[in-house]
Amino acid sequence: MDNLTDRESTVNDFADRSKGILQEAMRWAPNVTRSHLIDYLLQLENYTQGLSQHSGLALGTESVLKYAGYNSHAAPMGNLTLDRRSECVKTDSSSFMAHFSLRSRYMGEVCGMKIAFQGDNRGLVKLLCRQFDEAYRNTDAEAFKQSQLRITALLISAEDLNRQLLHKICWAPIHMMTEKNMETTVACWEWFLAARPDLNLQFMEEMASAWQMTVDMRLGMFAQDKEEISPLAASEEHIPKPKPPDVGTHQMWTKFLVERMEIAKYSSTDQVEILAMLLQKSLSIGVGKPHYLMSRHIAALGPRLR
Repeated sequence: MDNLTDRESTVNDFADRSKGILQEAMRWAPNVTRSHLIDYLLQLENYTQGLSQHSGLALGTESVLKYAGYNSHAAPMGNLTLDRRSECVKTDSSSFMAHFSLRSRYMGEVCGMKIAFQGDNRGLVKLLCRQFDEAYRNTDAEAFKQSQLRITALLISAEDLNRQLLHKICWAPIHMMTEKNMETTVACWEWFLAARPDLNLQFMEEMASAWQMTVDMRLGMFAQDKEEISPLAASEEHIPKPKPPDVGTHQMWTKFLVERMEIAKYSSTDQVEILAMLLQKSLSIGVGKPHYLMSRHIAALGPRLR
């Protein structure tokens, strides 16, 4: 017999089970889980009518914030140090609202630009591509960030795939290979993959090509190691100091690839094959040769062993 007590018990059991699923998802793929929840929030049509009383969204948001984990500054610290710090200082919960704010803003900008261009999508694509090219030629990090987010928003809102725009956001790390830019690029990738699951395979193909270009151009963790003079054989005028490669970009890139592998191995054989081929092309065929692809500097151990 249907009664209020049974309904409350069913809801509580369902909420506990959902929290367990989200906790496990945040453990293995935290960035992807947050990305999908943000996209779910953006897709809700009736913001004013149903959002304030949306119990499912409240449950998901609560779980994501609760199991957010430590941020990049707090993660290397010990338990004694973390216990003395406030939750707002050591957790990574702020990234949820930051990413939601960025996506909402730039999706609104692109919608307004599409109205201003009156359906002339080709003209809008040319404008965004020109802004993208000018930003990286002028080494304007802020303009480059904005152009990537606008291109991602246009890719998501368009019905058909524009290969030129997809190429831009996938190859953005090569144009400006800095850690700050890579944070924006990964945020754009996660946004696109969450909003357009039908285009995941095309994205992976283009992204793998960009990774291969870093191998061919010897960028980041694939750069040749600079010769360092032994401190035992150095002259008095020489001040020994390390010359590490710039591996910050590949550090974040490999972290993104690890999460994609955790997802793809259960859902897409094609994506697993692309990632496996990417890994094979990143390793040297010969062993013990003087010339090798990856840097052997100790600073490159992070992305190499991830």
